[in-house]
Amino acid sequence: MADEILSLVGEASWQAPKIRAKADLMYVVGACIIRLPSALSYHSEATKGPEPLDEIEKKRRAYFEKNFENGALAALELNLSEAECRAAVAEKAAAAK
Repeated sequence: MADEILSLVGEASWQAPKIRAKADLMYVVGACIIRLPSALSYHSEATKGPEPLDEIEKKRRAYFEKNFENGALAALELNLSEAECRAAVAEKAAAAK
């Protein structure tokens, strides 16, 4: 029932605040990958985990990947400088801890 209600706003019960914060970080990493390639380490960290994957872990990784891809697609439009990327990545990384 909760997932049905949350789906109306594009969320699900497994998306705890820390998971949403890490997804925000993945978006910024995707948007900044050209200006700040070192940020890719956050992507690697977010998409690793136990094997084999259970259903929640599959959803979590797909959620992170989708946010990363959306950030990468928005990179040209956002046109963030290296300094803006450093600040945004630092802010989102702190929120995701």
